[in-house]
Amino acid sequence: MNHVRCRFASVCAVFVPILTLACGMPAIAEGPAAPRKQDRLVIHEWGTFTCLQDELGNSIPGVNTDDESVPEFVHRIADLIPRTSELAPVYSKGVPRSHRQVRMRLETPVVYFHPPAGLTQPLHASLTVDFRGGWLTEYYPAASVIAPGLKDGNFRFAGLTPQTRGSLDWHDLTIGGDYPLPETDAQVWLAPREVDAATVKAPGGEAEKYLFYRGVGNLPSPITVSRPSGSDELIIREDMPADLGLRAPLAIRALWLVNVRDDGQVAYRSLGAAGLTGARGRELMRTAAVFRDGSGTPARDQSGGHGQTSRPETAAKAFSGGNLARLRAEMRKELIADGLFEDEADAMLKTWELAYFKSPGVRLLYLLPQQWTDAVLPMKCSLAAEVSRTMVGRIELVTPRQRALIKKIGSSAVAKTNWLFEQSHSGNGRNEMFAKLWEGKIRFDELKLAVPPEYQSYLDLGRFRNALILNEVTVHPQSGLQRFVEEYHLGYYTPDDGPTVSSAAGNE
Repeated sequence: MNHVRCRFASVCAVFVPILTLACGMPAIAEGPAAPRKQDRLVIHEWGTFTCLQDELGNSIPGVNTDDESVPEFVHRIADLIPRTSELAPVYSKGVPRSHRQVRMRLETPVVYFHPPAGLTQPLHASLTVDFRGGWLTEYYPAASVIAPGLKDGNFRFAGLTPQTRGSLDWHDLTIGGDYPLPETDAQVWLAPREVDAATVKAPGGEAEKYLFYRGVGNLPSPITVSRPSGSDELIIREDMPADLGLRAPLAIRALWLVNVRDDGQVAYRSLGAAGLTGARGRELMRTAAVFRDGSGTPARDQSGGHGQTSRPETAAKAFSGGNLARLRAEMRKELIADGLFEDEADAMLKTWELAYFKSPGVRLLYLLPQQWTDAVLPMKCSLAAEVSRTMVGRIELVTPRQRALIKKIGSSAVAKTNWLFEQSHSGNGRNEMFAKLWEGKIRFDELKLAVPPEYQSYLDLGRFRNALILNEVTVHPQSGLQRFVEEYHLGYYTPDDGPTVSSAAGNE
């Protein structure tokens, strides 16, 4: 019963010069996308690094929640670990849910291969990706996985630190050809297929239009966003660790502050570009924390004389559906300028439509410097190629409304926790409903159930609800939330007993 309740709660629950990859050609950092009729192999990648930050700009842990699950045929690191108990934890992003050491999510990077024009035979190549400060937990097609302790059977989802290093190695890939692709109806999987790229096949026969992987990390975001108490401003600062060895300056091409309301209406503010100097804590700019009718207020540049000038924000009038189309158009233009082909930019925005544009909340979206990506997520390919990597940083911000909801939950009585079971139909219909809830295919409001008030407040917290609740209980143990956490089994994941390895080395 505890296991069932745990599953139930889970539902309702990126300074060296530009890195020259082993692929042989310099990575593309800026400029428009290359012509499609290229005379060499071109490798393009896109993905997102996501974190949740509080009002002080601190990263909140436990953010590994499966907002949009990938198909079951995707490989997971958990499948390589012997099960020590029949009562397995609920997995999110390939690791146990609400993992206390997870401060960043590496979400849905996909790697496309564009062979030279006129090539009549498939290419053969191997590609390796490392994650500095994280584990690579889900991937397709099949690959060799490296994580601390995994080879020796000592991996227990423990010891995730900024020094941890996880790797994936795809050997002897066949690039080009006509091969059957796995069947799925998952939008997050189908959208990336809508790109004119070569099909890639692994030795075991698994094929797709791209290489897919994602993971979780315990490393700082390169920028932070804080909101001082009593202030109506957000302060954006850089937070680049010196041990990445990056050489300043690094350019963030564009930043956007986005606010999505529960009714789907969107307000956003374009904040222009920013430059990173390597001075941790250095203020980049300030911007209003709220959106009002009119042309908005300028974002005050605090570059310290590094060549940037103050610029006005994009006019952000009242919340509206029209703002979404304008934001998408701006982001598409910048993604293409950063190196993606047009259909790749379209596929990225379509894949991330829910997380970027339709999930209620306040978030900062920005284009990461490729140098940062190359340092945190180094890639090696056995063939010479032009490589362009476009990653979006996504910082979810804790809002006053969420703080009010947390307070409300903490001050409310906890109803009996079997209310969902009591209101659901018996037999196979109920099991099917639970399965759809766990997979994110239906929502509670579609079921027209009588949801207890405190649980509705919990749902209203959004996709990072568990991380918010557990962080509040940790920071303020007397907040009144402890009973809610206990009743719905929302505690942080604690690795089981046994040998653990937390060194930076893998299993070579």
